[in-house]
Amino acid sequence: MTGLPTPDFIEVEDARLYYEDTGLGSPVVMLHGGLLDVRSWDLQVEPLVTSHRVIRVDARFHGRSEGTPGVFSSVEDLRAVLDGLNIDRAEIMGLSLGARTAIDFANTFPERVSALVLVSPGASGYEQQSAAFARHNQEFFRAFGGGLDAAIDYFLGWTVVGPRRQPADVDAALMDSVRSMAQGSLVKQSS
Repeated sequence: MTGLPTPDFIEVEDARLYYEDTGLGSPVVMLHGGLLDVRSWDLQVEPLVTSHRVIRVDARFHGRSEGTPGVFSSVEDLRAVLDGLNIDRAEIMGLSLGARTAIDFANTFPERVSALVLVSPGASGYEQQSAAFARHNQEFFRAFGGGLDAAIDYFLGWTVVGPRRQPADVDAALMDSVRSMAQGSLVKQSS
């Protein structure tokens, strides 16, 4: 890898946003999915840092980022990070929740986005959702009735294991990593 990541925080009005910055070249900003954090991009950083400056950001209430409860804008949080790092224009990669933020950011600040890479995106303002997605959301929140561990187990089954594998078929280190990310995010969000 080209240098170790530089971890730091960007202060915004009511939040402290964690980021890691490594590599040289055109900037790529990586935004993780819900209940995850910057570690979800670990395997993608090394191939990118040979030609890019890679910035990974923990969304508010995820990973090491903090904030006060209330209304906030993920788009404004991303703008604050880019401004704090003196980045005028970047490629934005987003997974799920991060992809939605990337789309919203590109719609709000198109001049600041050179490319979008979207994985499993949702779109703000899109009211309709599939029956399967609605069922998963209901089951996830129902799993909370069994406690934090039950909710995390459901999340892992839905997002990591999937419908055609068993937990034993998935690398144990990956399961442990995602479990750790989800636990940290759920604890922050329920505080």
